[in-house]
Amino acid sequence: MRRAIEGPRGIGTAGLLGLLLLTSGSARADAGNAARTLRLAWDREILTIRGDHLPGGAVEVLYIEAYCRPGSTRRDWKQTVIPHRTERIEAAADGSLIRLRSRLDDGVVVDHEIRTGRDEVDFRVVASNPTRKASEVDWAQPCIRVNRYAGVPYEPSSEAYLPRCFLFVGGRPVRMPTTPWARDAVYTPGQVWCPAGVSRDDVNPRPLSPIVPSSGLIGCVSADGKELLATAWEPYQELFQGVIVCLHSDFRIGGLAPGQSRTIRGKIYLRPADIPALLERYHHDFPGQETRGTPGATSGPARKLIEFGWDEPGTSFLRAHLAEMERTPFDGCVFHVDARSPAGAPASLTWQGWGKTTFQAQDLAAARQDLEAVAASAPRFRDNFLRFNTTPANLDWFDDHAAVIANARLAAKLARAGRARGILLDTEQYEGKLFDYRQQRHASRHSWAEYAAQARRRGREVMTAMQEGYPGLTVFLTFGDSLVWKQSDRGKKPLAQCGYGLLVPFLDGLIDAAQDGTRIVDGHELSYGYRAAPAFIDARRAILRDAATLAADRSAYAKRISAGFGLWLDYNWRNLGWNTGDPSKNPLTPEGFETALRAAIEQSDEYVWIYTETPRWWSEKGGPVALPAAYSNAARRARRALAGDEPPRPQTTRPVVHPTRPADHPDPRKGVSHSPKPQDDRVHQPHRSPPRAEVRARGSDPQAAEILGLTPMVPKNR
Repeated sequence: MRRAIEGPRGIGTAGLLGLLLLTSGSARADAGNAARTLRLAWDREILTIRGDHLPGGAVEVLYIEAYCRPGSTRRDWKQTVIPHRTERIEAAADGSLIRLRSRLDDGVVVDHEIRTGRDEVDFRVVASNPTRKASEVDWAQPCIRVNRYAGVPYEPSSEAYLPRCFLFVGGRPVRMPTTPWARDAVYTPGQVWCPAGVSRDDVNPRPLSPIVPSSGLIGCVSADGKELLATAWEPYQELFQGVIVCLHSDFRIGGLAPGQSRTIRGKIYLRPADIPALLERYHHDFPGQETRGTPGATSGPARKLIEFGWDEPGTSFLRAHLAEMERTPFDGCVFHVDARSPAGAPASLTWQGWGKTTFQAQDLAAARQDLEAVAASAPRFRDNFLRFNTTPANLDWFDDHAAVIANARLAAKLARAGRARGILLDTEQYEGKLFDYRQQRHASRHSWAEYAAQARRRGREVMTAMQEGYPGLTVFLTFGDSLVWKQSDRGKKPLAQCGYGLLVPFLDGLIDAAQDGTRIVDGHELSYGYRAAPAFIDARRAILRDAATLAADRSAYAKRISAGFGLWLDYNWRNLGWNTGDPSKNPLTPEGFETALRAAIEQSDEYVWIYTETPRWWSEKGGPVALPAAYSNAARRARRALAGDEPPRPQTTRPVVHPTRPADHPDPRKGVSHSPKPQDDRVHQPHRSPPRAEVRARGSDPQAAEILGLTPMVPKNR
């Protein structure tokens, strides 16, 4: 993937530089020509830049196309745009200066001073809020139409001009279409590149590339290869290839408090086709803007690596071993919570929360103390999730759910006390068949529609309770609608006949009640066995586009759901083995693990989780168990390379995987167990076949095991 990004569709960076530099000699000669004068005009929202030397004679800019609110990525465009009116305040007779003023419907005033220079147009923008109310205006769009410049017909949605267009990734020019080229979004086609430090929730609702640009420059080369057009703004919100043969570097305002003003500056360069000279000018005009990016790196929010396996800690382990855990490649982990009542048997909020038992805060006081200590001491290990299973599921959707709702609220309060990111809602049917309509107690009396309505109601109640305990939390699902999309044969099979069919209306309910700031992650456990980028690309499409067709409200689904992935390090070790002495003999070698991890991180919106059974990243005695150091090093390299802190490692064309599973067609089916059920709060030691008292087998649900094509593990003493 990394090689493909450096040279999309077989054209390397050297090819692009060659295209631009082959003509640089004649272009430099032209640069000395006094005829390179630029003139400005503005009428009816169109800024026209004229010059006798310009390809096509002029460049038109829709200025300004739109002023936008945040939260725009997955929302109807009409809800994003703040209406405005722009008027011309001043225009120089020689076309060297224009002043404009935009008035937004919320009272914000934006003044624009636009001047011509040698081979450039300079923009100085001041956005002011004279009102007594804060403004949501977050970013704005100057839309540069390049059809005449690039020598292509004006055809809406055309991609004919893409091979002449470029941006910068890892400090190098990259020709469009970049690889990967996103295709799924609220609106298509087009392509958005989100820089580091800008939320992926706040950009154009067109296909969002996982690639992070290393600078705010975007441009194109003229049809004859002698001229180039490029644009940059500071600060900038996004780079965008639009649908009217246009290019954008859209500038950021960032909201305005009452009485607040912000200054933004921008450039449109219209220069001879000389990339080094362009970069020299850009660095002079925007010192410090360029960041060290890496091809294929993903943009904010920062990607996080989460641990979730048989070494799942309790709160006391998390507190006692925090320093050790922070030395691992992870940003956080999934942890369980046990009740420690002075009287009565030990109980697990994690495993008994979805049932008839109502847990009390005093029974969880010790766990809360542990989590408060973690919150006070962890400088880095912050992306932790409290595990809350849909077990024992010993009640029907029509039964009283007061205990479940109270437990969900209490779990969220504990997560907040520990400054965890939120709740890991494990939706696997370990015990009761909560989401299988055919297995419901009253299926003979209540129709699918009635059960679906009840499941949706419970989803709203549970989400409301969690938000009461922790406003703005993240709810991380092991399985979401993408599982049901697969079970339903891509929507062909009725949900009533799917083993997890009721998960869809339940998730609809979670989405219904989700407030601003609350996020829902489809953790896509189906990716356990994925090894190569195409599988993750397809899975991302399944989560964000295909599964959305099952949702009751597709626009709300698009706004709330983000894509995550799970990787199982010792995948199916019972049949394939796990070699600690020679990891090159493992089905997933360290090299293969690094390749798969990079692909997962690149395609995720924020979270990737690593699941293990035999190997442990930490232990009671300190340090890892049955985990060759090569795997930890591979995880660190993947993280560093994607953050731009390490030169890219050449990627093999065929990742090293077990010969029974083709690299390009990984088995997209289910794993075995996921995490031991604790009898106490200690982390569990390695075991090949955990006894029934210690484990709920991930895969003890035969239907779940069938999804991944593995023989479900039946715990002993059952």
